[in-house]
Amino acid sequence: MRTVQIVLFRILQAIPTLFVVGTVVFITMRIIPGDPARVVLGENATDEQLSEYRAANGLDRPLLLQYVQWLIDMLSGNFGRSYVLDEPVSKLIAAQAFPTIANALLALAIVLVLGIPIGVYSATKVGSFRDKFVSGAAALSGTIPSFVMSLLLIAVFAVALKALPSGGFAATGAGFAETVSHMILPATALALTQLGYMVRMVRSSVIDELSQSYVLAQRARGYGVMKSVRRALRNAAVPLLTVSGQSLGLMVAGSVIIETVFTISGLGQLTINAISRSDFALLAGVVMFISVIVISINLVVDIACSILDPRLRRAQ
Repeated sequence: MRTVQIVLFRILQAIPTLFVVGTVVFITMRIIPGDPARVVLGENATDEQLSEYRAANGLDRPLLLQYVQWLIDMLSGNFGRSYVLDEPVSKLIAAQAFPTIANALLALAIVLVLGIPIGVYSATKVGSFRDKFVSGAAALSGTIPSFVMSLLLIAVFAVALKALPSGGFAATGAGFAETVSHMILPATALALTQLGYMVRMVRSSVIDELSQSYVLAQRARGYGVMKSVRRALRNAAVPLLTVSGQSLGLMVAGSVIIETVFTISGLGQLTINAISRSDFALLAGVVMFISVIVISINLVVDIACSILDPRLRRAQ
């Protein structure tokens, strides 16, 4: 299957997923207790005022018509207007998406920079105390809640050492150093949620490769272990890319807790504000936007894996 066909095939596969996600979001927003008209106009609004608001915003139409119109708006990139702030949801998302995406990308870089060499080191020392220590630490890192890790990082690096800011995101126009300094702690907290998984995946891939009979024969003839490790990493390109994509998607989706702890005005904070204010239009827009990001990441990863691995192309 040629590259263009692979891309089209994967895009067609992603469309039903988006449709299902959109349907679930719409239904969830409609079954959550609360009246958008009452939220906006307040408890003292008259029945006439409530009826006028519902009619103006299409909330009095049959549910099926609301659903169809909502899907059409989503496909056109129109996420509606915030009930509380009375601003376009797309504008609010655009204003606060950068911190979330930037922190997630930096966190992915940390995961790759640390996870690959640590995994390789552990694989080359398999069975030793150092290997067991690394494996145990990797397993433990995935069990610590992200908010606990965030508070620990703040306590050590912001409060005790006073080396890094405890929260917030650098203002527009700030220098590169200031921007990065504000990103280090939240990005590290995000990275630690996925680092252990990356270490275990790399370790497993390298151990599998080093146990192959041809590698053992090469080692017997005096070949260095690092040459085998480099080959193992090349062969692990597809699972490495898959894990990286999954980790990036999870870190974007998991930004709610991190941004709350570090008081970052990103998509996570926007989600919390929408929930606390019962702003269902804003909440639905943010959830859909994050879902589109996650699905798009998986789509790109699937296409890249299919191009890199001929076996996957033949399977399609």
